[in-house]
Amino acid sequence: MSQIAMLRDRTLEAYLQDLLYDRGAAAGEIDQRRQELPYHPLLAEYRHGDEPMRDRLRRASLNLLTETAHSPWPLDPLGYLLTFLEEAAISDAIEPLKSVVNSGAWLHQSEGQQRQMLALRTLLGLGWLGDPQFWLDQDKSLSHAYPALAFRGLLQHGLEYAFSHMKELVRNPAQADKVLRLFPSLIQRYPLTDVKRETQRALADVSPEILLRFEEWFESRGYGPFSEEAREAQREMAKTADLSRELVRLAADLHAHASALNAMEEDLQAQALAELVRTEEEAAKAVLASYHELGASLESILRKAS
Repeated sequence: MSQIAMLRDRTLEAYLQDLLYDRGAAAGEIDQRRQELPYHPLLAEYRHGDEPMRDRLRRASLNLLTETAHSPWPLDPLGYLLTFLEEAAISDAIEPLKSVVNSGAWLHQSEGQQRQMLALRTLLGLGWLGDPQFWLDQDKSLSHAYPALAFRGLLQHGLEYAFSHMKELVRNPAQADKVLRLFPSLIQRYPLTDVKRETQRALADVSPEILLRFEEWFESRGYGPFSEEAREAQREMAKTADLSRELVRLAADLHAHASALNAMEEDLQAQALAELVRTEEEAAKAVLASYHELGASLESILRKAS
């Protein structure tokens, strides 16, 4: 691709864009017989060129990246550009990509979720970690369509941390299948016992359909028994849930009984008060009757005396 070295800076960007679009004279640089992709000749020139040449390609590709935020590229050329930036390890692309992601510039273009996914994937490929909440928020922004991408981001912060959020990323068997594609590389990076342990913890209270996906994956690859341990954890979680429901029911019964006792107490108090009033009325009537009898006696005595 020595022709690039002869291009002036003002025409280099246009030539690279034609190459990534696989169009015009630039497309002739792509060796179809070797099944080259449009970014392959560019990557080869970058790797084998001298430092001034690499610097020109670096600046031109970054300028094209900036342009894509305002003038949308088709997905394929955009993907080729991002793959070149990643494989060439052009870390200067991190800040523009962060800006694109945070602003939603690509997310609001057509096929926006795929564009956002490509940007996030490239950030990971360039070694950018982000904070854990960033990856959880991006999973929501992408409507949970790329759970493996968010899981990869969380893995940058530790195996246990990533698995502690698996339930948020894996809500159905299809999402489980996507995350499981990462497991071969996980087992290369971490001890199998650690991966199994964290998986079992994460699956303690998932649906049986999701659990089955992970069981089949481990068992079909000869990684030892998995289902019984996971099912035991699930049974323990079910027992805990049943106990919680029973406690809620008992609390409701106690509340109902307490309300009934309060009502009975109020009723007894009312009855006692009524009985007291009745007794006092009868006593008053008796006193009044005695008074009338005394008055009659006095009146009789007075008549006899007169």
